[in-house]
Amino acid sequence: MKISKLLPIVVAMALCTPAFAVGENNSATSEYQLQLNEYLKITSVDAGQETVEFGDDYESATINTGITGSFKVINNNPAKVVYLEGSCLTTGATPAKALYGDDPAAMKLVFTNQTDGYKATDAAVTNITTGAAAVADNANAVAFAITPTTVHDLFPSDGIVAAWDDTNQRAKYTIKNGTSDFSFLIKGTNEASTFSTHDTMGLYKATLKMTDVTP
Repeated sequence: MKISKLLPIVVAMALCTPAFAVGENNSATSEYQLQLNEYLKITSVDAGQETVEFGDDYESATINTGITGSFKVINNNPAKVVYLEGSCLTTGATPAKALYGDDPAAMKLVFTNQTDGYKATDAAVTNITTGAAAVADNANAVAFAITPTTVHDLFPSDGIVAAWDDTNQRAKYTIKNGTSDFSFLIKGTNEASTFSTHDTMGLYKATLKMTDVTP
């Protein structure tokens, strides 16, 4: 009974259906999306240690062989900013800013004595970094020039743009996406008026750090 009643309706619907459907979609799309988050990786190779040679009558300190520290930055941001900072330990509660020079192509770095009882004061480091060095006022702190080398793998000519951040006493690098290699060589004689018999024997250290952290 039920089947016989349904058949006329099915036939009627079939008879009313046109040969082709007008206005119906004959294609469809399915969109896939990927979100690439920002990627940044900074690695470093320590510069190591070098013995300083003295000039006659302890009038100068010279790094003959040279010591080189390096950083590798891998990044997918076409306008990433990273900073090079320098620090050295003093008698103060926090490390002192040790990088100076106002030009990322001609920076200098202050090394300080790590020996207990003979550590430099913050004032001694500031005496050097402000550009008015006087040996009587910067005991146990010595400065040397840095020779930087920067190489970008994808954009050799403009992949790395350097500037000096005077407010925070550090170098600023705007880098394109890719791999950026930075090396910093310290070699030669101390900066003028930063070395004398006021500088006690011992291990002198300085640290360079590359970061994308803003103050």
